[in-house]
Amino acid sequence: MKYARVERERRFLLRDVPADLPETWNLVTDWYLRGTRLRLRQVESAGGNVVARKLTQKFSSAEDSPDKTTITNFYLNEAEFDLLRTLGGSQVRKKRYQYATNASQLVIDVFEDVLDGLILAEVEFQDDQSMSAFEQPDF
Repeated sequence: MKYARVERERRFLLRDVPADLPETWNLVTDWYLRGTRLRLRQVESAGGNVVARKLTQKFSSAEDSPDKTTITNFYLNEAEFDLLRTLGGSQVRKKRYQYATNASQLVIDVFEDVLDGLILAEVEFQDDQSMSAFEQPDF
């Protein structure tokens, strides 16, 4: 795994957004390429500026827990991104908010379009120990 890394994360389904959700967000648009483990992603600021374009491969191995995946990211320029967009894919859009608690940094994803109403919180960890020690927020 020279270029891939293990990603440790936990996700939580939320009924509502936290009352103190920040006003700033990024718009994340993903295209999942059918029949593959690949995702094309574009991230835009609330003002419409492109923050990132990337191609991601993400998968779990049979021996890993559901909290761990192997991830590889390729950061793309506009021409590379536009070429890969011609492959199509199933689109998912969400507003992503950075949310800090006393103990950790989470992201809150508020989905749009066909997944409208879905709200997820996600937190990522550097190691197994910090993942084990994580205390779930009240919300």
